[in-house]
Amino acid sequence: MKPEIRRLRALIVEDSSDDAELIRLELRRNGFELETRRVEDRAGTQEALANCGWDIVLTDHAMPTFSAKGVIEVLSACDADIPCIVVSGAIGEEAAVDLLKSGAFDYVNKSRLNLLAPTVNRALREAEERRARRAAEEALRESEARFRLIAENARDLIAMTNMAGRYVYVSPSHATVLGYSEQALLATGPLELIHPEDRERFRQWRAMDHYELRMRDAGGEWRWVEGSTSLVMWQGEPHMVSISRDISSQKEMTERLKQLAYYDPLSGLPNRTLLRDRLRQALAHARRVGRSVGVMFVDFDNFKVLNDSLGHEFGDDVLQAGAHLILESVRDEDTVARLGGDEFVVVLPAIDAPEDAAKVAEKILARISQPFEVNGQGVALSASVGIALSNGTHFEIDDLLKHADLAMYLAKESGKGQYRFFTPAMDVEAVERLNLERDMRGALDKGEFVLHYQPQLDLDDLQVSGMEALVRWQHPKRGLIMPEVFIPLAEETGLIRALGELVLNEACRQTVTWQKSGIPIRRIAVNLSAKQLQVPTFVETVEAALDRSGLEPSCLELEITESATADTQEETIHMLRALKRLGVHLAIDDFGKGYSSLSYLKRLPMDALKVDRNFVSGLEGGGGGNEDAAILRAVVELGKNLQLRVVGEGIESEDQLDFLTGSGFDEGQGFLFSRPLPAREAGRLLRREPVWRAG
Repeated sequence: MKPEIRRLRALIVEDSSDDAELIRLELRRNGFELETRRVEDRAGTQEALANCGWDIVLTDHAMPTFSAKGVIEVLSACDADIPCIVVSGAIGEEAAVDLLKSGAFDYVNKSRLNLLAPTVNRALREAEERRARRAAEEALRESEARFRLIAENARDLIAMTNMAGRYVYVSPSHATVLGYSEQALLATGPLELIHPEDRERFRQWRAMDHYELRMRDAGGEWRWVEGSTSLVMWQGEPHMVSISRDISSQKEMTERLKQLAYYDPLSGLPNRTLLRDRLRQALAHARRVGRSVGVMFVDFDNFKVLNDSLGHEFGDDVLQAGAHLILESVRDEDTVARLGGDEFVVVLPAIDAPEDAAKVAEKILARISQPFEVNGQGVALSASVGIALSNGTHFEIDDLLKHADLAMYLAKESGKGQYRFFTPAMDVEAVERLNLERDMRGALDKGEFVLHYQPQLDLDDLQVSGMEALVRWQHPKRGLIMPEVFIPLAEETGLIRALGELVLNEACRQTVTWQKSGIPIRRIAVNLSAKQLQVPTFVETVEAALDRSGLEPSCLELEITESATADTQEETIHMLRALKRLGVHLAIDDFGKGYSSLSYLKRLPMDALKVDRNFVSGLEGGGGGNEDAAILRAVVELGKNLQLRVVGEGIESEDQLDFLTGSGFDEGQGFLFSRPLPAREAGRLLRREPVWRAG
């Protein structure tokens, strides 16, 4: 059956003649007899709208000199009540919503032009309905006598029912909007068309000036209508007159905007705004019934690695799957929300004891830890959970969320794949941490970070072979703070880059100062953070420090922890080799403490191994019979085979010194020789060599 031929005058605002032709072909294929004109700029649009009466405007979103928003502005300026449909490529939900708010009727993607004809039909129908409503309203104001004429031509649904609930009059618009003939409706009543959930509201309509309800159209679909009723006397009997209109498209748009405002677009879960509302309701109810509310922060432990290695699109699919796993693990009355990234929050609205929250947390962790598939790819996740409970009295929403977040962070720090409850002590720790971070940011500018120096000795002749620069924080109120306190915080906050540059520059400068004063110091060792190796310009930073100070590159040794060198990604190896090309020395610090995989050593351009001090301190009276002694001998043999200098740290006794010397260690350092000293004292120590004398 051929489609009905309908005349359509369409103004096409499009810079691509090919795309315009595709639009014409699609409309003709759907039965439209077209009269069209293509323009592509503001002037052409204004001239076209001024000279012809168009049924519809079809516009691209973004053109070289014009845009859909500009088209809408021109339509508004010339007061043309012509529906405007944006026909464009993918423009994103936010941009589409913005265009709809600006006045566009709808948006059709060019990749789905099969939707264009239905959208045009709907736009034309609603334009006709608007014009009919305006005509009806104008006619009703002019004369009651014209009621029937207006009713017969109105696009609104006009009906009269008797007190028995039967139709005695329906306007022809029921046929065009709902698809029913006048005869079919007069044989029934409105209750048979109204959604079951809305019928009780309809029964009370005599007391309502305005109503919104759903009516079934002839195709079986539910359409939203809004209207008002009035009581009239007709033929001596009371009747109800209703005037209503189809608002289905407005309802659909409202729901779309609500979805954007209150729900996370990726997972479909409540967002932060709706979460706070649900939490507020849960707390109010808990206070009334004397129960508690639980808030859980759920964070995937290894998601960043997965996201970076397999791509963000795959990561989004994993997040959707993870959200589903969490939903499967909670009760129907619980709320699961996504705050962003891999952070989820679960609200437990009514619990009696901490054990109730613990059971939910255990269920979530167990469910997430089970391997699953996403797009045919195996995925293994773990999560950390922090739990905060209201105390049954006043409890601020922000406090609950902050406490659950803090507990989650500490759960992650303590080993991941765990849950922890918030305790007041955690809050104290958090405040202390924030204060320390605040003070650290100012400390860099105030020059509160200072270097201490500890000598390294050649074990053959016990002469100083170099110095190790160790950073300290001279806090104005807390005194001297050791690096194990502030270095992790500096790494987490990103301050490690500035701090590392400060240490590097000062160590190089001080070494040159000593050399110029006659102290023949051969080498200065500077510790590096793994975070510094992640900075692409770090090699340039080292080169600048050498140039600025005038220090020979061979006098600088950079010490890198074993955990950092275990990352054998090509970027890391490339950077280490670039440092070697500068002429500096490289050493692995704390060897044996962490990763201890020997396969990576042969790939790294290292000069020295510094054995972790715990092996030296574990020597039993300096003897060679215990396990630590065996490990130390093995490290020496490994170092010699790889042509690396082997350094022992933490030497505190002559027995330990004798063992390391006899085992073939090249160098050593420790309290037996000297504690780390400020630059001035370290200089005096170097001038009165030997630093240490046996006996």
